[in-house]
Amino acid sequence: MTTRTDKDVEKILKSGGPSAAAAQFMRRYAQTGTARYLSEAAKLSAAFSGEPDLLNALVTNVSRALFVDASKLGADRIAKIRFGNLAAGYFACLDDTARRLDLAPVHNDSGAERVLIVAKQMLGHRHAPTLAVLEIARRLKVEAGAEVLVLDARDYPRGNALNLDRPFIANFREQEGRDAYTYQGVEIPVHYSGCGAYGRGLFQEWIDVAENFAPTVVLSQSSENFAGDLLSWRYPAVFIPSQQDEPLSRAHVVTDRFGQFGKSELRKRGHLPDAHIVRQCEYRLNAIPEKTEPKTKADLKVPEDGCVFVVAGNRLNEEIDDEFANMLADILRASPNAYLLICGTDSVRFASAFAGVAQRVRAMAFAADLRGLYDACDVYINPPRRGGGRTAFLAAVERLPVLTLPGGDVEGLIGAEHCLPDLAAMKTEAVALMQNPERAAEHRARMDALNEEVFSRRDATEKLLGLIAEAKDIAASTEAKRAAA
Repeated sequence: MTTRTDKDVEKILKSGGPSAAAAQFMRRYAQTGTARYLSEAAKLSAAFSGEPDLLNALVTNVSRALFVDASKLGADRIAKIRFGNLAAGYFACLDDTARRLDLAPVHNDSGAERVLIVAKQMLGHRHAPTLAVLEIARRLKVEAGAEVLVLDARDYPRGNALNLDRPFIANFREQEGRDAYTYQGVEIPVHYSGCGAYGRGLFQEWIDVAENFAPTVVLSQSSENFAGDLLSWRYPAVFIPSQQDEPLSRAHVVTDRFGQFGKSELRKRGHLPDAHIVRQCEYRLNAIPEKTEPKTKADLKVPEDGCVFVVAGNRLNEEIDDEFANMLADILRASPNAYLLICGTDSVRFASAFAGVAQRVRAMAFAADLRGLYDACDVYINPPRRGGGRTAFLAAVERLPVLTLPGGDVEGLIGAEHCLPDLAAMKTEAVALMQNPERAAEHRARMDALNEEVFSRRDATEKLLGLIAEAKDIAASTEAKRAAA
């Protein structure tokens, strides 16, 4: 039976070229929330194999929608869109670009490890992916004696190539070329890519930077990294995902830091070379910033015996839905000593949910020092979302109980066995933490164990060097087989 959506999809596909259709599908998805439109937009990635600027815009915006709307879309639908529809176009464009640039394997056996770390975008000290890159670079330099260069690939859309209504467009610093970043007393050399068009000139810059540095391995991160994947045609490559999901990557080794990929979706769908591996590995290297601005309950205008529940993130107006907001309000109604701090927006679109308890809600757009802010908080509550890993990690460092549902980065942080099944259970646990000091002590003991067993990261560099060695072996074996064929 043909549905209204089927007819609309057919009409859009007939009305113009692939880029116009992609924009229409993204517009319809934003208006209706119907996943079919997002899926159709992702399918059109196959039309952009020779147009990397359009491919980059589509992949970036579809991936963002999958991330933000993860709890609504569900894991099966996300896998179909990401690995079934989007991956085909992404890898076709990658292969086409590599052939046009005539990339061939290069092996640098210099003895000492020379690691080129490819970042999607380097921002400030409060940007979680930037901190992860800097921490990896610092540890490799200090603990392994490696030569390190960070390539800020600026691998994001530079303009609205697809003419989307609400596009993701990166804002780059004007700085270009070679510079250094001082992080925890260690100087990290960084090459900032140019801010010009997303195309051959930018790709050649990535290649030239790599050639001049002569890396023994390329290390990439994010959820997809076109620059890192392009360089994996030349050099052994390791990919460390910044999110829970399997990344779109053809690196020789991809780490599964939470053990949640299961069987590789990319391999299942024929996108991953047989020799390449997805390595389940407890490799975690989260940077812990210094606490610079400790806060007290008095700073929040909360009495000393008040219990402050904190929700933190930079997309809260998208991630806090009515059901979650109503649950938060119910927690406040359960005790006159309960307070809510929302850190990430001071324009609370869901304020109507807090009728009658609004005087115990605090909201702020930004906190320069989350660790310091958490000094004034008692419990971290995570909305139903894929993200939240960074804010929850710092809450765990500060020994706050962390309450979350299954299915996101925070599950990977605290373990599936400690997730709550639904919002009703989350409310029950939140109220119990206020009423039962022993319950709160159990949560804090669990955070102590996480800090000791996982966050201490004593063997992180050793594990990373093992992954690098595996990538080199796979690259050498693959090249030997190709030469013998």
